[in-house]
Amino acid sequence: RKSVMPHKDDPCLRSLNLRQCNLGSTGAEKLFEAVERNSSVRELVMSWNQIGQMGARSAAAVVGMSAVSQAHGQAVERLDLRDNSLGDNNTFFKCLYDELCGQDVTAIKVNDRLQYLNLGNNSITAEGARIFSECLFHGGLGALEELHLYNNPKLGPGGAKAIAKGLVRCQSLHILGLAICSIEDVGLRAVLDSLQRGSKLQVLDVSENGIGDKVAEAAADAMVAGSVVLKSINLSVNQISKKGIDKLAALCTQLRDAGKSFVVTANGRDGNKSFDLVAKVNAVRVQEGFSDKR
Repeated sequence: RKSVMPHKDDPCLRSLNLRQCNLGSTGAEKLFEAVERNSSVRELVMSWNQIGQMGARSAAAVVGMSAVSQAHGQAVERLDLRDNSLGDNNTFFKCLYDELCGQDVTAIKVNDRLQYLNLGNNSITAEGARIFSECLFHGGLGALEELHLYNNPKLGPGGAKAIAKGLVRCQSLHILGLAICSIEDVGLRAVLDSLQRGSKLQVLDVSENGIGDKVAEAAADAMVAGSVVLKSINLSVNQISKKGIDKLAALCTQLRDAGKSFVVTANGRDGNKSFDLVAKVNAVRVQEGFSDKR
């Protein structure tokens, strides 16, 4: 473990990938502390390392790295923390809120360097999402462009509604992954509402979330009408019926002409059939077959 610890005076180390290295909470904690002192690391991959609650505070410290640290050159721009059980008891999110907001949201610390954050498969609950959304809402992650929260089924509709609140104020966020989060129709509608209220989200993955015809059609209508900036949505493996697929197919050409994509792979099941609708700039197709690339 000592051999991978970044030294504070090492100017060459820009990217560090420690995926599935069995660091545990203790090893991760030491690594995070070293990264905070190092001025060159810009990309850090710490997925599948059993960080858990014990290492949650040090992980949150890296995410919430303050402007003071950034002024001295320390700033991770891409951080992968997936598959680490960080959502247990919401410890990570409570620590992150303390790092950024503390007791006074009017004196919030801002991380204006972190652009990419992956928190997929971390047992995140609706409450954890609510706390995280407060950090987004108050501007604590002012440079965040891409956020992945996939495979957190405890997040649910309530968690999606909370995240949607933060989207309105986090104008830098353009890509959001919410696949397999049990958000259902209510959750997607909340995200669509945030787009109507000023969110700059352009790419959205809500595959495998139990979403039905009406909300899917509402998303397509909004994209066609140009009332939202959303350019691409993935609704694969949901509950859209064959009738719903037919309605979406009617919008295919308009979506293509607007340079937008709409993916509904593995919906509209009829016996052994599933239908795939994809509208892109150079192609429009309705195809039978199942293709789950995740």
